[in-house]
Amino acid sequence: MLKKLACKNNTSWWIHVGMLLSLVVALCLHLHASAQTQPSSKPTAAQDTVKLVTVILERADEVSGGEFLDSTFSPPLREEFRSAIGNVLFRESTTTVECDTALQYLTTRKIRVVSNVKIVRDTVTITGYEGFYFPDERRSELKKDVTLSDTKVLLKSDSGIYFSNERRAVFSGNVSLKDSVQMVFCDSLVYFRNDARSQAFRNVRLMNLADNTTITGGYAEHFNTRGYSFIIEQPLLTKIDSTQSGKIDTLFIRAARMDSYRGEKDSVQRVEMQDSVRIRWGRELYAKAKNAIYRLKDQKILLFGNPIVWFERSQLTGDSIVVQLKERGKKFAH
Repeated sequence: MLKKLACKNNTSWWIHVGMLLSLVVALCLHLHASAQTQPSSKPTAAQDTVKLVTVILERADEVSGGEFLDSTFSPPLREEFRSAIGNVLFRESTTTVECDTALQYLTTRKIRVVSNVKIVRDTVTITGYEGFYFPDERRSELKKDVTLSDTKVLLKSDSGIYFSNERRAVFSGNVSLKDSVQMVFCDSLVYFRNDARSQAFRNVRLMNLADNTTITGGYAEHFNTRGYSFIIEQPLLTKIDSTQSGKIDTLFIRAARMDSYRGEKDSVQRVEMQDSVRIRWGRELYAKAKNAIYRLKDQKILLFGNPIVWFERSQLTGDSIVVQLKERGKKFAH
């Protein structure tokens, strides 16, 4: 059930008349820190523990109010709301929110935002089609084409939650993260801005376009400022390359765990493999060892722990073996 209250506003009031702007904000979309300003509404449990903040509407083409009956509660919750439509901009402390439509619920104190949503706080910008902003908790929940960008990464997903106070983002559904080192794809991801760390879950892919290398697995952590990642749960490294004759050769490496070092401070950019390493390069080279190091620049694999290499019709064993993957279109092991 919805009751509308007449409270339309002329656009020019918001832009040109400072005193009227303050009055309209107070009447139409100003959140007061005291819940007693709404005697018909009971404070929620969250309001008892969370410090209430003030939200100020700075711009809108039209403002109105009404009452909403939420039947999902038992008994149904009767809640007043205020709406702003068209070119909406509101502010809470250092956070600004822009959208086409905003609907503020006065009891639960959440703000629904719809269409062309853009939330900016400090160096973080979040965009999406629709969702909610919780000003008291400084939490944003958006859906459909969600992005988060700061000075370090660009995140994209189907839906995302950002906790401003904790500087933490939780994204899910077709997640991608791009930084200066590589790209991360997964089903869901948690990004910690304080230490520039990401946790990637399920169907994880770490891609480096510079050397055409991909590592897949079930779980990974990526430290973007350090250029370091590790991946577990059946990690598989894949690298597609071509020989001088134009033939496509693919490198496959399996292990229990892989650690990738690609930072500027790493003297040798490499991928370290631990436990049960298995290697296949094209149709001619196979190898296994307990541990291995894949040096990316010179395309060498160092095998340790009872290594065995099968190359063409030869078998090599030793305490350690170095495999030269590519040199003038040929493969060598020594």
